[in-house]
This record gives sequence, structure tokens and C-alpha cells, in this order.
Amino acid sequence: MAATYDNATYTWTLFLNGTQVGSATTAATAIPRYDSIQHFAIGSALNSTGVAAGFFNGRIDEVRIWNYPRSAAQIAAAKDSELAAASGLLGRYGLNDAAGTTTANSVGVLVLR
Repeated sequence: MAATYDNATYTWTLFLNGTQVGSATTAATAIPRYDSIQHFAIGSALNSTGVAAGFFNGRIDEVRIWNYPRSAAQIAAAKDSELAAASGLLGRYGLNDAAGTTTANSVGVLVLR
């Protein structure tokens, strides 16, 4: 599963197994912000204070954060492989940790807690 945001068109796009399954356009003022105070988690929904408010009931293999919206072709081409590094890749969480509730960013750019 992949979600992208295109700042030029204000469009969120959702992909499943490399195929686009949905999209939505937001107002120009509703763009994601680099200075957001919202918390980030993998596999959990968080409220505005950072408290878990739900969870993903399934398996997550690898999480990647890019600094540009990836195309359907790019997503499909890389969906079944691990990426150690790539142009525009800000964060990569392989989720290969044996145990625990935190994971490391193998790209070394973003710090998520």
C-alpha cells in the first residue's frame, strides 16, 4: 500500500499492490505541513496529543517516506524489494527489528519517535 501527495495538484492518491485504487483533491490551504505538530506512527492512529487511538490489524513489511510523489510505475517497480537508498528517499523503516516498539531509519535522514 502506498499513499502520495502532489503539492502541485493538491491530490492524495492511494495505491494497492502498485495499482491506483483511489484519489482525492484537497483545498489549496489543506496541504501537509513540514512544521505540523501532529504525531507520526507506523501501524497506529494517534490523536493530537500522541496517544494511540487505533491500530492497523495486519502486517507491515517496510515503510518509506519520500520527498516527492512517486508515480504508479515507480511504486509498482519497487513494491517487492527493499531499498537501502535512493534519490528523494528521506526515511526507510525496514521493520526487521526482532522485538520492541521502535524501529530505526536505515537512510539516516528523518528521525521519528
